[in-house]
Amino acid sequence: MSFIRVDDKNKERPTGRNCILVYGYSEEALVTIDALRAQTGMDETVPVSAAALGNTLLEILENRTSDKPYEKEIGDSILVFNAPSDLELNTFLNLFRTSGLKKALIAVVTKTSIGWRFGDLAVELGR
Repeated sequence: MSFIRVDDKNKERPTGRNCILVYGYSEEALVTIDALRAQTGMDETVPVSAAALGNTLLEILENRTSDKPYEKEIGDSILVFNAPSDLELNTFLNLFRTSGLKKALIAVVTKTSIGWRFGDLAVELGR
C-alpha cells in the first residue's frame, strides 16, 4: 500500500469516471452521502450491492457488473473514490466526518486496485 500527500487546494481531476463507490449503507444514508457528494462537485454516487462484491472495481466503474457474490461476508461500510481531485476528496471527507453517518473504510482507486474484486479490497481495508 502506498500513501500520497493530498494537496487540499488542487482542483485537477485524474482521468476516469468521477464517482464514489458506496457499500454497506442504508437507503437513507445513501441519500445523505449523495448530498455530500453533490456539495463537493463530484459527479456520481454508485451504490455497490452485496451481489456485486465479486466484481472488479473496473467492472463496476464501467457498468459491466453481474451477480458475483463474494465468498466472505463484508460487514464494514466502505467508500471508494475514483478520479476525485484532492480538493473534492478533502471536502467530502470533512463533510462526512461531521455528518453523523457511521464510519467507513475509505480508499481511492489506484492502478493496482482497479483490477481487484470489490470484496478483496474490502477485506484488505479491514486489516
